[in-house]
Amino acid sequence: MTMLATASTGADETALVLRLKANDEAAYREITERYTLPLTSIAMKIVGDAETAREVVQDSFVSFHRTRERFNGKAKIFTYLYRITTNKAIDAVRRSVRSRAVMERLTAHVIEQEKHDDRVADKIVVEKALAQLAPKLRTPLLLAEYEHLSYDDIAAALSIPLNTVRTRIFRARERLLTIFKSMGVTL
Repeated sequence: MTMLATASTGADETALVLRLKANDEAAYREITERYTLPLTSIAMKIVGDAETAREVVQDSFVSFHRTRERFNGKAKIFTYLYRITTNKAIDAVRRSVRSRAVMERLTAHVIEQEKHDDRVADKIVVEKALAQLAPKLRTPLLLAEYEHLSYDDIAAALSIPLNTVRTRIFRARERLLTIFKSMGVTL
């Protein structure tokens, strides 16, 4: 059906409007049959999706039916429906864009939450493993890894020789590897 096929004579259009305002359901059906295809084509060009275009046109006809008393007949029915359909199609595109943006933000949040949960779980495992170390091994390791102190500063802080600091940190790391393996943690 072409746009020319949707045109009506003035008298035919006026009679159809009068029947529509008199709540003649046959007039409404005639309008939907006459204009569904051209309006779907228009909606499809705006929304880019056949299913959404059909929903837009259906929603347009529902809106037209609800507001038919306000239709004054100054514009042609097709022109009036065209305006409703383009507005609804534009709204559908806006909703789609907002929906995608919301989904992207939600997905990013879920990913961040999973990363956070993983970091929390990792932290708990590390804390459990560290708790199993003897204090003389744990303390220099924590000062080196978490406080970022140099070996010289650790030796001074703990009042132990520098080589003892190196040995304890080395043994602490070896012991942690054994503890992690016993916990089933792979590195």
